[in-house]
Amino acid sequence: MRTALLAAALCSITAFAAPKNPVVAFFPPTSNDVRLQQLALLMEARASELVEETNKVSELHLKQTLRVINEEGFASDLRLEGNVEALRIAAGADRAVAFSLEASGDQLLLSGVTVDGKKPKPFNAKLPKAWGPALEQGSVALAKALLAGAALPKKTTAQPTSSNDEALQQLGACYPVVLRQPLSVDTPALVDGAELERAVAACQKAVELDPSLRFANAVASLGQSILGGDAAAAKSLAALGNADDVLEIYTLARFWLLTRYQSNEAGVAFLQDIIKRHPGELIARAYLGDTQFALGAWADAEKTFQAYVALAPSSPWAQGRLSKALARQGKHTEAIAAAKKAFLLSPSSPETRLELGSRYIDAGSLAEAQETLEPLSKLTPPRGEHLLRLGWAHWLEGELDAAEAYFTRAVDTATSPGEWRTRGRAAYDLALVEAKRGRTREAAAQLKAAYATGFKVKELDPSLAAAAKEMERADMEKKAQSPAKTVTPREASLFPVNAFGDVDTGAKKPPAPEGLILFRF
Repeated sequence: MRTALLAAALCSITAFAAPKNPVVAFFPPTSNDVRLQQLALLMEARASELVEETNKVSELHLKQTLRVINEEGFASDLRLEGNVEALRIAAGADRAVAFSLEASGDQLLLSGVTVDGKKPKPFNAKLPKAWGPALEQGSVALAKALLAGAALPKKTTAQPTSSNDEALQQLGACYPVVLRQPLSVDTPALVDGAELERAVAACQKAVELDPSLRFANAVASLGQSILGGDAAAAKSLAALGNADDVLEIYTLARFWLLTRYQSNEAGVAFLQDIIKRHPGELIARAYLGDTQFALGAWADAEKTFQAYVALAPSSPWAQGRLSKALARQGKHTEAIAAAKKAFLLSPSSPETRLELGSRYIDAGSLAEAQETLEPLSKLTPPRGEHLLRLGWAHWLEGELDAAEAYFTRAVDTATSPGEWRTRGRAAYDLALVEAKRGRTREAAAQLKAAYATGFKVKELDPSLAAAAKEMERADMEKKAQSPAKTVTPREASLFPVNAFGDVDTGAKKPPAPEGLILFRF
């Protein structure tokens, strides 16, 4: 009898358990007009805040969606419903909205589609041409489409909003540039300084035109932080308050400055506080986990990504990050299981395949790693990092010819400015191959090519000692005394970067810029 009652109670709990909040996402808007695309991005930003205010969803920030598009090499037309559905799956969202904004006579036409794995639901709205009212009406239409029937708050503080069209147009010129900056926690990110400086100036102009446009202050602060203008960033941020933490851009800017100047612990505590108050803000969870990665706090990162996966079980990215946290603790069986889950969620994804192959390498299962990674070498075009990882699996197996072939292809493929480390690492690995063959002169040439990219290692592999001596001593001394002469792209990094190109989380913090409000925890 007692067993029956317990079973009934458990069934009752299951029946009345609150359903998981859906994971939702807006995708980048399309338009044939650059200015209208800028307005559409502002609509998306405000709609995102409206959606978050309901507390009924877990939401992917547009920066997270852009990361998925970049990593997956997704170039399909988002005006086609099938492509929108494919991106929804890759992003791990339960529901997503893609939309476009075009001129239509004396009005604007907002048209889009909501996808959720079932029948796509098209929608459209006619909007006025004036930016202020178009922004407000368009953002409401987008939020309603993403929420699929859930009511919006009757009162809202959602940003951006303004009655000054010129201010919004300046913000429109600024926001897309800052938005697409790749803000990586554990690796430096490539920066186009001139473009970003122009964007920040446009945001500052927007604030001059409408001081109530808090969103512009937040965007300016993040842009200034990326540029290294932290005094200006702190000043822009000081115009905002704790209530503005609903603005994800504010969250990122404040996190960046606190971590850079107060302490690593302050940055982590700030993100944890944001997550407590805004549990559905998935970008805060992503940055928290990645910061714990950078700090080597693998057990903490595991907990963070376990919590992320609980909210977003269909996220291949979160499953992949969880697998890495497990692997770094030596939990290889669990790590491979998590990576397999990510791969099953998105089997056509190059990133989930790369994660699974990497977990096999971590576990020493080199044959499985090679089998998993081999299809990546056949992509058109292939990626240098993929070829480098596959070559390393062959190197560890002692298969020098195969390793050399993939390392060489990695050098030839990693040609973009942001891939200089991949190019340098591949040349260094080729030096290892030549040293293993006893070809000291050839190893020295590859080592010199690696150094020429700006790549360095903390400790030279012992097998390359003879190759290093083979290199001209004068040339080596010149590089040691004048490292600035090695031309590398301008990069931004949350943490200082040491001489080896690695983030240095233990470096002493510089004095905080005037006006930076410290986080008490």
